[in-house]
Amino acid sequence: MTGAPRPYDPLDEIATAWRAVADLRGEVDRLHRCIDEMASFLCDDGWIPPDWHLARTQIVILNVLVHRQTASRGDVGGALAAIGKRSLKSKTVSRHVSILRRELEPRGIVIEPLPDIGWRLSAASRVRIARLVGELAQMASPAA
Repeated sequence: MTGAPRPYDPLDEIATAWRAVADLRGEVDRLHRCIDEMASFLCDDGWIPPDWHLARTQIVILNVLVHRQTASRGDVGGALAAIGKRSLKSKTVSRHVSILRRELEPRGIVIEPLPDIGWRLSAASRVRIARLVGELAQMASPAA
């Protein structure tokens, strides 16, 4: 027994549209949670010695460099956008990295420029940072 097609009902279309909107809202909420988690990760300064007095932007850039072999202007700009920085021009991103380079070099952390690519931490800097992380972890853990 086949039924006749239902007559057109605009309320069905509206209900379908509302379900789609609800699905999109759920997806947007999920994406916001992901962005918040990423921002929290990027702003983690627990491994950075407090006497370095780095600004939030500098902490984010340093975290990007630590967690990537190379970081492009897009990588750094995207990370800064994740913490709420407005769209940054390529020159602005380069300037932020330049200031960070100047701040970190006296502390033995070298950010190497890679023409047409971006930046990376020197091998010696990666070793130094690994030591810092280890030292701070030991200080944070209770004595056995």
